[in-house]
Amino acid sequence: MLFDSFSKFRKWGMCNCNSMQQYANDPASPIKYDKDLNEYNIVYDNHHLIVYYCFFCGGNLSKSRRGELFAKPSKIELIKARRLIGKINNERDIIEIMGPPDSKISIADFADSDVIKNHFENHFKRGLKSQYTYTSKWDTLKVDFEIYDDGTVHSSVSGKFIGEKERK
Repeated sequence: MLFDSFSKFRKWGMCNCNSMQQYANDPASPIKYDKDLNEYNIVYDNHHLIVYYCFFCGGNLSKSRRGELFAKPSKIELIKARRLIGKINNERDIIEIMGPPDSKISIADFADSDVIKNHFENHFKRGLKSQYTYTSKWDTLKVDFEIYDDGTVHSSVSGKFIGEKERK
């Protein structure tokens, strides 16, 4: 059976065929291994696409260390942040409830940047106006607010970045 021949390359679902490593060692290959993050990527231009499964045997690749770059959100901080976010309905509420942001990006300031346009393409279509980021209010959280032309506000909460990693 065809699939039986692949089973020898996988052990407990992990890739053992080493094909990805061989391609990552080839300078001409778009497959690169990031030893700091323990990840395989397909790299083109300035884009990095993380690869989770081996293309050749289908096994899982090594466990990423990317999560180590972010704080584990504190349950108490999450509860407090959610209570504050629940009171926010518009841009004015953000400033009144959260105070001044640690950073504010006005999308209009980047209107001529192709990089920003490409990154925020779907947001532009929906009318993204600006983004406020809050990190100093909490030890473990980062809270972002996206403000749209029609006045709607979207929020996201994530673990605060704690690691230093420069993309090569």
